[in-house]
Amino acid sequence: MTSPAELLPWYLNRTLAPEEERAVEEWLRADPAHAARLAALQQARLAVTGLPKAQPAPTVRAQLLARVRADQPRRSIGARLAWVWGTALAVTVLCVLWLVVRPGLNVEWSVQGQGASAFRVYRALVGTAQFELIQEVAAQPGQTNYVVTDLAPLPGQVYTYLVEAVTPDGNPIISQSVIGNGLDVLPAQLALLATSLIAGYSVILLMRLRPQITIHRRWHTA
Repeated sequence: MTSPAELLPWYLNRTLAPEEERAVEEWLRADPAHAARLAALQQARLAVTGLPKAQPAPTVRAQLLARVRADQPRRSIGARLAWVWGTALAVTVLCVLWLVVRPGLNVEWSVQGQGASAFRVYRALVGTAQFELIQEVAAQPGQTNYVVTDLAPLPGQVYTYLVEAVTPDGNPIISQSVIGNGLDVLPAQLALLATSLIAGYSVILLMRLRPQITIHRRWHTA
């Protein structure tokens, strides 16, 4: 706990909390020597405040202003580079996470017997017949279950996926359809987006703070 003697400078400035101010006043009344100590501090304060304000020499002032002006263009360039690097990192992180996590709608199907050489997966909005090919998968000997991930579903859209088996001569033989909702993968997509933005903005903050730390050290070592 801070003693009343240590609180005297703040008592003179009238910046103490009410309970601390009362404690100091009781301490001053308890001993005349304490009041004398306060009076000495008041005299020292008056002596310091009465001194003329020191002004730097014109040459020193000119040098300081020149150094400040010289630092301003570097700060501006550094800020732009920080945003460039931060944006590039955010995009890179998003792409890598997207390929690793693959936050999309899974289209799963199974087949019985052999005869298909490949499977084509088509997508269309529910209620329309405008199917577009999103991926073709080669059939594997002995494999009956397949999965294709649609990495580009739009939030709020519901899709019909059509899986078409293709014979070696390119003719479709059977097809299966499934329904997928883009809202199902929205939380995962937002999580990846937030992670990439945080990574990019962290780089921006670090690059913008680094010149300030350098300038601070320069002034202290000058």
